[in-house]
Amino acid sequence: MNEILVVKNIEKNFGGNKVLKDINFSVEKGELFFILGPSGCGKTTLLRIITGFVSPDKGKILLENTDITNLHPSKRKIGMVFQNYALWPHMTVYHNIAYGLEIRNRGKEVIDKKVDEIIKIIKLENVKDLYPYQISGGQQQRVALARALVIEPKVLLLDEPLSNLDTKLRESLRREIKRIQKETSTTMIYVTHDQKEAMSLATRIAIMDEGKIVQIDTPLNIYLNPINKSIASFIGDVNFIDGKVKEEKGKEIFVETEEGSFVVSNFSDFKRGDNVTLGFRPEFISFSGKENQIEGKITDFEYLGEITKVSLTTKKGNNFIICVLVENFTDLQIGEKISFSVKKFMVFEK
Repeated sequence: MNEILVVKNIEKNFGGNKVLKDINFSVEKGELFFILGPSGCGKTTLLRIITGFVSPDKGKILLENTDITNLHPSKRKIGMVFQNYALWPHMTVYHNIAYGLEIRNRGKEVIDKKVDEIIKIIKLENVKDLYPYQISGGQQQRVALARALVIEPKVLLLDEPLSNLDTKLRESLRREIKRIQKETSTTMIYVTHDQKEAMSLATRIAIMDEGKIVQIDTPLNIYLNPINKSIASFIGDVNFIDGKVKEEKGKEIFVETEEGSFVVSNFSDFKRGDNVTLGFRPEFISFSGKENQIEGKITDFEYLGEITKVSLTTKKGNNFIICVLVENFTDLQIGEKISFSVKKFMVFEK
């Protein structure tokens, strides 16, 4: 592992309220590391501690094996992109980007060369002589990103950088950030409450809840194998069924529920008699399987391009959502019965 930043045992209290509780993680060089969680979980406070704007009550921040916990923000070699862009309104795009180099007393030749390089990478050539009020929100965000990158930080922190933009522009800039990160090989720590941003961009995600990090993994592993029901629900649509383990057989368990008996891969060593909750994603289904079948009546459906999201209710009154390909179901009707089998269950403690 090539760790560039290590966060060790960080804790922070505000007025007796513990907002960060023993935070530990490391970020590898060149990684696009996400901190994902709901509003108020402590994400921004953690970011401000890494930058040096806030001091922790306990713990350390190491950058390239050097303790920077008590170092002034200007000495940390860490860049920051703010949610509100924080551009100088009286400076052109070019001079906004150059500002960080100018206050570091770089020569004009070096400044011009570096600014021109980053402007080309971020594709701001056509607006470099304009002022912030003359360009779009998306272009302003690119300027903020260019300004942070041009000083060549060891780590770049991004605090909800796309939250002020409309949906279409956010999607476009997500792709741009991924491209820019790859082209510059910059290590980035990106804070967001937007699951789509994290899932589409991150190399790894740290999920925060109530001041704690509850799971760190790749986007795919978090989606397929969340460690609890809360994360499963937070990271995407999921259906739950309560049940009890009736039998163990090798690496499988047989779970009895009011919807019937299901055969489930046993990843957590559940034993006979354990009360569990089964979960399955809307797309983890098949119409040709013979095991783990569920039947229900369609109560609603939503066309989403090539897939349709179908809501149904079973005889027992449980409500589920499944995803089906439009080409296979062109004439769905409210009240129609539909049967499917679940290909993959997640299992949680009840």
